[in-house]
Amino acid sequence: MPGKSIKRIYWDTCIFIDCLHQTFGRFQDIKPCLEEAEQEDSFLVTSTITQIEFYKLSHDPQNEDIEKINQFLDHSYIRRIPVDIPIALRAQKICNNFNIEFADSIHIATALETKAPFILTYDGIGKNNKTPMLEMDGKISLDNEKYLRILTPEQYNQIVQQEQKNARGMCLLDDIES
Repeated sequence: MPGKSIKRIYWDTCIFIDCLHQTFGRFQDIKPCLEEAEQEDSFLVTSTITQIEFYKLSHDPQNEDIEKINQFLDHSYIRRIPVDIPIALRAQKICNNFNIEFADSIHIATALETKAPFILTYDGIGKNNKTPMLEMDGKISLDNEKYLRILTPEQYNQIVQQEQKNARGMCLLDDIES
């Protein structure tokens, strides 16, 4: 019997920051995804550049915060993916084709290489006239039929809730038809 399929969910650096700081207004939307990973129903994927970006983007990048992120990234349900040549080449194409920040292109390329269908982020404010990641939702192909979804955790939770609702409805329909 094949093992159960485990979802891959890519987290942008800002999600890790808000998770570790339990940022008001954001952490409650991140927590269900974190709990899903802790229960081994999914695993979180991120690029190794997250460790570097964390230092740059953290509200208080003191040694204590750096140690916290490094310990957090060591959890068994988190996969840190190094930037290798295929990811770098894909990121280069994404950066050129979509006018986004180089770090964001690495995050997107890493999600694509690992076949993670979702990127969770709060990157909705463009910097330096570049395109924000959230505006890239549904614009980059995972394969010929599906597109990468780039969402806030709140949007992701709504999708998960709708899928669960649909699955329960199908079970109820199966019971009625039996």
